[in-house]
Amino acid sequence: MTTLASSTPTTPLTQTEVALLRSWANGQNTLYRRINCNILLALSLGAGLSTSELLDVRCQDVTVDTDGVLIPVPGKRARAVPVLREWEAPAS
Repeated sequence: MTTLASSTPTTPLTQTEVALLRSWANGQNTLYRRINCNILLALSLGAGLSTSELLDVRCQDVTVDTDGVLIPVPGKRARAVPVLREWEAPAS
């Protein structure tokens, strides 16, 4: 079996690219899909979670209070990750 090479860091998205992703999420054809796409963006762009980390997030574990939104991340790199304020609520 061959191993996968370590991934290299990606270049941050531009404001235009983020706007296009928000537009994509908000343009989904059902409310359910719009909510889920916005959650996906919030976990990845707003909290910086990797794909494998965001797959482990469960809504009952997320903390929401007056300080903001905190995402618990289990596993090898266990930690609590705050969500950037601009990603705490879906864009309208």
